Amino acid sequence: MSAIQMSRFATEWPEADIARLRAYWDEGLTAAEIAKRLGYGRNAVLGKIFRLKLPKRRDARTGETSRRPIKAVHTRKRTPKGDKIANVDATGMKILRSDVWTALPGTSPVPLLERTGCRWPIDGEGGVALFCNGCVDGGQSYCAAHGALAPRHDPESEDGA
Repeated sequence: MSAIQMSRFATEWPEADIARLRAYWDEGLTAAEIAKRLGYGRNAVLGKIFRLKLPKRRDARTGETSRRPIKAVHTRKRTPKGDKIANVDATGMKILRSDVWTALPGTSPVPLLERTGCRWPIDGEGGVALFCNGCVDGGQSYCAAHGALAPRHDPESEDGA
């Protein structure tokens, strides 16, 4: 980069450049074309145009400023689950959703550091964080009952947006 180009990074614009910028803008040149002619970056030119409060461009076809229409936000409608029963085929147990945070029969919940089994969080007495600690299949995070309840990421169900 030459010394002339390096000096263009300064925040102060000479009055001659500002006058040329205004003239080019009034002629209808784009910010990129103005930047090339003045030796500034396109963003520097756009910033100066904004700070000088030069008038916004008008669309030649409609005579209006170009504004994109606001797009509607698409939301997924979800049905409330309530206290539906979750059928856990692997164990043959049925668990009410309101009971998913209580210990399963035959398990002894433990704190995280003592856990060697299922990582499903259980409501502990007195605010202590406990985990199910039920038997897990190799490499799994949850026992069969909690694994069936755990949320799963299914890329095919997404709409691709």
